[in-house]
Amino acid sequence: MVYVLTPSLNKSFKFQSDWPYNNSQVYLIKSIIDDIKNDKERDLVEKDNSYMITVKVNYPNNRRLVRQVVIVDKDSNLKEVKVVDESDITQMKMTFTNIDTSPNIESGTFDLNSIMKIKQEQTPTPSPTPSPSTSPSASPNPSATPNPSTSPNPSATPTPSPNGNESNNQSETTSILDDFIYPLYIPSGTALANQEKIKKDDGERVIMTFDGEKPFLLVQETSSIPKELEIIPTFGEPCILTDTIAALTDTSVTWASGGVDYYLVSDVMSQDELLDIARSVSAIPTMK
Repeated sequence: MVYVLTPSLNKSFKFQSDWPYNNSQVYLIKSIIDDIKNDKERDLVEKDNSYMITVKVNYPNNRRLVRQVVIVDKDSNLKEVKVVDESDITQMKMTFTNIDTSPNIESGTFDLNSIMKIKQEQTPTPSPTPSPSTSPSASPNPSATPNPSTSPNPSATPTPSPNGNESNNQSETTSILDDFIYPLYIPSGTALANQEKIKKDDGERVIMTFDGEKPFLLVQETSSIPKELEIIPTFGEPCILTDTIAALTDTSVTWASGGVDYYLVSDVMSQDELLDIARSVSAIPTMK
């Protein structure tokens, strides 16, 4: 089970997933050890009073990441982990200055309401915050190309409340999208065929339809911020996407960033192609 807390939007997303355990993670010691144990062709080099262990990594949503270099000192203390691409260019780096193997964890550490309150005070801008604590919010099954006249995003549809009743939770703010955000990457033979801007009760939605060899639909809409915390069970696998966590399925990617909810769907592209487009939508629109 994976939980993603979004204090700035007063929402929490729950993924039915073993993502932290089935993927390489530079910040999880168990994951690093598993990668070392699982690579029978691992390379060990002694250098500068340290050991450098080079092993394969498993990042299903980013095939460009192929190896990691784990550096430990003579006493087997973990010091650094670098994840590199096929050209040996470092894409991620984690440095360890101190590791507490017997931390004192207070009983309220993973209390949802406490975490959300603290994070809301510390997070002035809308940006999902990954956390191993509790909570969720409702996302429809995006397995097929949606009808542009309907909302593909949980923030625009009634959300089941924790007690199973339909929520009457209303948005506190209304926002406007100043600009259309175009993907910086579009597959060859594909072009924008239509775009439409729609007014919502609590903001705006932009629908972009791309036709050609790799057709896809990109929807952007202003995030709604409910007055009360929403718990949203989310369909798909969590995926690190630039500054946020996305929900990835075989045909779609859904994420929120900078006060905007994004939904990308195509029934002809691979997950890697969908993520290439999603990562290229990096500009944050101006909200007012």
